[in-house]
Amino acid sequence: MEDLFRFFLVRPATKVGPDAMLHMEQPTDFIAQLRDARSNVNANRVMRDLAQRFVSNGYADSVDKLRLGAKLQSLGKKLADVPADQLNASTVKQAVVDAFGAAVAKVVVLDDFVKDRGAAWDAIIAIKLVRSEHGRPLVTIVHAIRLMGLIERLAEDPASLNRPGAVKALLERPIALPAEVFPLPPTPVDKPAGPPPDTSREEVLKATHKEARQIRAALDELAFLEPRALNEDSLQGPDPVPVPMAAVARRGSSGAFTPPAAPHKLFTLKPEVAQKLSAGTTAAIKNIGLTPTETRIDRLAHKLETRLGHMLETIAELEMPERRKNVVSVGGTLIQQPPVTIFPAPQAMPAPDTSQLAVPDTHGNIQPVGVADLLIVKQELKRYQVRELAHIENVLMGERKEREHKRATTTEEIIVSETERTTEEERELESTERFEMKHESEETIREDARLEAGLKISGKYGLAVEFETYANGSISDSRQRSTRHASEYASEVTNRASSKITERFRQQVTRRILRQVEETNRHLLDNVNGPEHISGLYQWVEKVYEAQVFNYGLRTLYDITVPEPASLLIAALKKNITEGEGLEKPADLTITPNQLTEFNYNYFVREYEVTGVEPPPERYVTVAKTFKAGPDTDDSETRGVHVDSADLTIPDGYEALWGHATLAGMNYWDNINEWSIDLSIGRRRVRFNTGLSWAWGTTLDSETAAIPVAIETWRVMNFALGLEVTCQRTARAVEKWQQATYAAILQAYQQKRSDYEEKLNALRTRAGIVIEGRSPDANRQIERSELKRACITLLTRQHFDLFDSIETGATGLPQLDLTQAEMEGTYIRFFEQAFEWENMTYVFYPYFWGRKEDWLERLRYENVDPTFEAFLKAGAARVVVPARPGFEPAIDHFMSTGMVWTGGELPPVTSPDYVPILTEIQEQLGAPGVEVPQGEPWEVVLPTTLVYLRASRELPRWTKNAAGEWEPTEDSG
Repeated sequence: MEDLFRFFLVRPATKVGPDAMLHMEQPTDFIAQLRDARSNVNANRVMRDLAQRFVSNGYADSVDKLRLGAKLQSLGKKLADVPADQLNASTVKQAVVDAFGAAVAKVVVLDDFVKDRGAAWDAIIAIKLVRSEHGRPLVTIVHAIRLMGLIERLAEDPASLNRPGAVKALLERPIALPAEVFPLPPTPVDKPAGPPPDTSREEVLKATHKEARQIRAALDELAFLEPRALNEDSLQGPDPVPVPMAAVARRGSSGAFTPPAAPHKLFTLKPEVAQKLSAGTTAAIKNIGLTPTETRIDRLAHKLETRLGHMLETIAELEMPERRKNVVSVGGTLIQQPPVTIFPAPQAMPAPDTSQLAVPDTHGNIQPVGVADLLIVKQELKRYQVRELAHIENVLMGERKEREHKRATTTEEIIVSETERTTEEERELESTERFEMKHESEETIREDARLEAGLKISGKYGLAVEFETYANGSISDSRQRSTRHASEYASEVTNRASSKITERFRQQVTRRILRQVEETNRHLLDNVNGPEHISGLYQWVEKVYEAQVFNYGLRTLYDITVPEPASLLIAALKKNITEGEGLEKPADLTITPNQLTEFNYNYFVREYEVTGVEPPPERYVTVAKTFKAGPDTDDSETRGVHVDSADLTIPDGYEALWGHATLAGMNYWDNINEWSIDLSIGRRRVRFNTGLSWAWGTTLDSETAAIPVAIETWRVMNFALGLEVTCQRTARAVEKWQQATYAAILQAYQQKRSDYEEKLNALRTRAGIVIEGRSPDANRQIERSELKRACITLLTRQHFDLFDSIETGATGLPQLDLTQAEMEGTYIRFFEQAFEWENMTYVFYPYFWGRKEDWLERLRYENVDPTFEAFLKAGAARVVVPARPGFEPAIDHFMSTGMVWTGGELPPVTSPDYVPILTEIQEQLGAPGVEVPQGEPWEVVLPTTLVYLRASRELPRWTKNAAGEWEPTEDSG
């Protein structure tokens, strides 16, 4: 028979009865200590330490150290000499009497028998828990426990041993580990605390926003203060006659007056106004180290603006980069790299303390999901049969027919595909495909597998077909139901494949080819001398195959769900991007001109590399003018009188806010107190004389372009007056600057965006031309490697932190750490060999099963390989991996203890939950032959392009038989 296709059927293991395993009746002191230790926080380590102390104190590490060890060994030999078909209660009873010299009833109550049973159980537990004891003869100890169990069964129910195979089954029973001890609780694997959550960014951003809002509010509050809130009083000098001029004054011929050295309080807030400022404004001013009653209001505003500028720059650095992405092509997949932050990356946590460990001793909680039957569908050609008529050739009596067919060569080929056959065909030499059913079956299975993203077909087993019973139903009949399910599935596949072949046959393909050699076929039907009419009936010929499902053995399956299977690959690809390889996407320009401020424009200038941008107009500027005259001579016609005026130019975009004048002068009159200087600025006027000081400040009336200034003196010999006008920028000036700056930024942004899109298109084009840099086979290898790593992590509950068998030698070159390499080698070999990774199947689940913050990024991944794209986007993956036959006990030992079995043959000492699987595997290993038919065979009918000339001139007929099948009558074929 030839193979059609193969698949493996996943199902629960067949339920076994309580007698299928050997349980411990009464826990020993050692086992009770282990049970109590499970409540400890570090139960795994405490239980291992207990086992190590138990071993160190000495224990029955072989059958020879049991009190009845020699007699048990003698019993085992005697039973081995008895033919299998003669093993019953009588022969076993006689063997016990011969070995122990006592009746069965007396043996089971012996104190040594009870103690040996407990010692043997303790030995099994200790050997499994202590790695150094794996070399002990566990097989013989397990056999001794089975023999003691057989003796106990003989004493309790001797009749049960008379059933065929009962004794053999008892001597091969798996040993059920005590459920209160095994599997060992997982070693606590504390999630690395890592650096504390990086709250620095959020905290700084929150505090900066708060202070920025506070400063904005302070600036607004100061800007809306009325002029009367400012100090306008002149400052009185301490003495109208300074010391340097005292000598002149004493002569009585002249006098002098100067202002104090440093006026204060002008253009500042009045104390009563400062006290009424809001708490936020007061705090903002205090934070910059100034006092509102001592600092000019323009200087106060300037300091606040400077501080606000720093705050807004920090906010821009913290917030704006989130919109920037580095786009890079990774084998044709366009991946966006995370934004760069101004904060350093978190420091890597120190590696865990591994000084006491050579290889991991942790294990996961993953249990086998069931078993899989490797099933192969085989077919054998059973017969040919004829079906409906294909053609009837009639030749009348006295008629002669002659046909001639010629074929010529032409360079044109015409293919016509029709949905129904022509009613008349002429054929000479016909042939049919030999393996068309096999090809179509395989194609049908592939189409089924394409319905899910992932690889559900293994190289060796084919498609995985799952079969499960309902949770509330019994699984005892799972084998029968799965057998029926497998047969139905195989039959469905072959029937669908057969239908495809039929449909394919119904497509008429016409080819017209003119060849260099002319081929002529002549047909002659001569009935000239015939006594009657002639009718030739041609029938279609069909192949009839017999198909059968064969079972080729069991595999234990582990069903593992891997979260975000491509996460490490994506992180590695992003990290390995070299400078210049990534394509930076410019941040979107979302602001409007009126949102542009003197505090945020610098960010956009840097972001879009803008040139030729003018800085924003200053909030306050000062223009100045000086006036001076004298000294007058005694014969001057205008002695003591000076008049001057000027227009003080106000810069474009500004308006006059504050005027400030200071005065210095001298006269020569005996009456020093009789003099005056009149000063006018715009609509404001002041007279300097004896009653006033020589510094004056006043608010102005928002004059623009220019402000008139005039001065007139009386009885002043000479003087000098300095005038300052503080101007505040207008809203129109700010708007004009915003428009000009925004236009420059927009132009730079559009250019940068255009460059980005051009490079991105080139990157996509290059990715398409290069065919992603990897073949689908290479992508499958990457997928398998990442899934395998994740599965081993989940099975072993560790992250490969202990694998470090390379050290630096005395010469500075890497060399092997021999001890570590030896330990790691055993561990690595086990996981590479214990599972059939080459037959791993997997399905990828959608992105929304992963981290929500990565959803948008994963949705943007693209790849021409749809399976690899699904891998990159996957939020989780379901992986089914079979255990390699013969490694099932070793895997179970690891999943119970976290240790790789390094001893010899490992007997079936396992948890009760694993016994059904182990029992089925043992039955399979003991079954004769290599293949077992599964279900009933069925026939598969395939059409052919062959026709058959009936011997009879009668039209064919079919009748229904007792089974309800239509079959031709005897004279119809």
